[in-house]
Amino acid sequence: MNREDFLGMLENFCKRPAIYTGFPDYKTAICWLEGFDTAHHGMLFGSFEQWLSHKLLINHSGWGWPRMILHIAGSEEMALGTLAMTYREYASVADSLDANDLKNDRDAALTALYGTTSHEPESLTNQELTYDTSPR
Repeated sequence: MNREDFLGMLENFCKRPAIYTGFPDYKTAICWLEGFDTAHHGMLFGSFEQWLSHKLLINHSGWGWPRMILHIAGSEEMALGTLAMTYREYASVADSLDANDLKNDRDAALTALYGTTSHEPESLTNQELTYDTSPR
């Protein structure tokens, strides 16, 4: 599956995730998307997390792309729409990205701003990702 085909599928998925997963919540949607990406050998999200980390100047082990998207969106209800828009922006530049350049640029910017290459946002969304393990 190429990036354009995936983008079309992702936009449809984000509008109605329950059709694909059986549940409309963000956490289930993310699990499905990560599984889908894994089935495609990580080629669909590829350097998406590095690009997003560079864009947001976030570099912390507790902040993967799902949490960064939730942070941008502000709520789980808005997160899937934000994911589709953000991925579209990423897809427009993805072929020209170099992961090492992204990392080096991000680290230089973080060092200049905070004196360290590790950083997480100071203000968090009011919703943290927690996983409900209760039966559905």
